Amino acid sequence: MNTNTALTFTALDGDPFMFDNNDEEWYLSNRSMAKRVRDYLLDGSYSIGTYGEKVKSSTPNATKAYLQYYLKPLNSDGSDNTNTYTLIGSGATGTVSGVSTISTLKKTLTCTFTTAGYYALKVVYRNGSELYRKIKVVDYSNNEGLVAVPRNLSDNEARWLGISSANKTNYWVYGLQDLQSKYRYQDGFRATVNDETGEGRNYYDAAGYPKPNRWSKTNDYADEYTWKYLPMRGSETTVSPVSEVGTYVNGYDGLVRRAWFWNDWALHYSSNWLNINKNSIGQQGLPPYVYSSSVKRIVNPSDLDQYNNYIQNTLFNTSTYASQLSAPWQFVIPLLSYTDYYGIRARTNPSCIYDLAKVFSATNGAFTGTPPNPANPENIQAPDYTDDYKDQQDFYNDIRFKRKLIVSNQTAGLLSSPGNVVKVYQNNPANSSTSTLVATYTSTLSGSREAAEEGPELAMEVAPIQAITEH
Repeated sequence: MNTNTALTFTALDGDPFMFDNNDEEWYLSNRSMAKRVRDYLLDGSYSIGTYGEKVKSSTPNATKAYLQYYLKPLNSDGSDNTNTYTLIGSGATGTVSGVSTISTLKKTLTCTFTTAGYYALKVVYRNGSELYRKIKVVDYSNNEGLVAVPRNLSDNEARWLGISSANKTNYWVYGLQDLQSKYRYQDGFRATVNDETGEGRNYYDAAGYPKPNRWSKTNDYADEYTWKYLPMRGSETTVSPVSEVGTYVNGYDGLVRRAWFWNDWALHYSSNWLNINKNSIGQQGLPPYVYSSSVKRIVNPSDLDQYNNYIQNTLFNTSTYASQLSAPWQFVIPLLSYTDYYGIRARTNPSCIYDLAKVFSATNGAFTGTPPNPANPENIQAPDYTDDYKDQQDFYNDIRFKRKLIVSNQTAGLLSSPGNVVKVYQNNPANSSTSTLVATYTSTLSGSREAAEEGPELAMEVAPIQAITEH
């Protein structure tokens, strides 16, 4: 977040009986509603009555509040230190260096950070459970984000792109970093989806915001960019990545994804697409981001009959991964969600197909006989894929949507030439002719343009010598 910007925290809970709710919830019993923790208990604005009961008062008190907020500055690199947490909010008098304003309203805390750096927030509920969050405060000036200092390709990035380790120093990676949370969650362009009619129009909610793909990150932020540079003399020019990037992106689905993607999986998607028929590939009720024409939606239970032999003979009789062997009456399959800008996201809880004959087996069923139960039920998980493929999927989406830009030495030299300005724009998915400037990068290198064109690293090495010569 930016300096001198108010940041607000509040306490929410998915269980309706936990905290106060101003709305009537008729499906709850009086007993359930009586269990709710009142706001005056959360902020400590209560006194002790005649019979020891807690009675609402008008003055918050942080020391006796059920919900307590603590804050401290961290080291300049974000690492922890021995600084003591300061109790803040709900009438507390403690102050924190770099924080100008601290206020609370019931269970909500608002802070204004005046000094850039890292801070740690600790939230304690009734001296029991604790929650920690790291806050990074950056002086953005007029930008929404920053451009990372360029670096060479890593060994893995070079390998994925088909570039030898010996040649990786001929390529440079520029990246977008520290994009403001407020911009990502609220102000930036959102991903757009077709509406329920299937006519391809953007659908907006009552507040005027595009309806989100609810499985995506940061409220469905449209995380795609265009990179340009502005020379000292001339106009803005779009910067394109090296050709190896295009080759890799175009071949990813057919080569890389096919190597690790599951043959059997469950798609988790919104029912908004229930009645849409995608005539182009004959799919009924599938969202637009399901690209495979082999995917078919099961509408009625009888639709599964055609897969009986496959389920019995392939899933249950030939699968050998550990979780399935531990509980042979069930086949655990990944529960996946598709997103526009982050690819496949696996849900924490997988889905299962059960063979009821095996469930009630007298020899190794789930309830009778001597079933080979796993030591820990959490071990019954869907088959996973390697960290290398996980990292590779992140890399693929980063370079596909230009969250990272990979360029040659020559192009990096132009971007890092003294006086040239690199600009990063967020693309508007609803209108390709509009975009928003989110970050700029101006090289602080001195020295000749010829040195810079050999790459940022050489320019950094040459700069001090060149400065002495010119002086």
